[in-house]
Amino acid sequence: MLPGEVKANGASTEVSSASNLTPSYLAPNPDCEMARHGSSVRGAGGRYQLEVVPMTSYAADIKPLFRERDRESMLPHFDLWSYGDVVQHKDAILTRLAAGTMPCDGPWPSEQVDIVRAWISQGTLA
Repeated sequence: MLPGEVKANGASTEVSSASNLTPSYLAPNPDCEMARHGSSVRGAGGRYQLEVVPMTSYAADIKPLFRERDRESMLPHFDLWSYGDVVQHKDAILTRLAAGTMPCDGPWPSEQVDIVRAWISQGTLA
């Protein structure tokens, strides 16, 4: 493998670096470790391993969080089981979820709020 080439390795990708082919912001740093939503980048010996983070989707991850009673209580305003409605009101929904004022029978665990936050930050995949 030539320096700077990318190769697939299961669910990860390794990037070999070479000072003449790699921009300075990708230069190896043996002390580098970063984690966010289960992803990490580790630099050691001039190599980085990037772990793939699955995308959060409305159909698989968001809609199942909303119970039938949640949907019914919000139907006068919008439909929590409608992707288009939830995308249109995503910021207000996240604000209420994070504040613990939605749903009305008690706050969600922070892990569930983080799923909605990740979905929004990833671009609201259907």
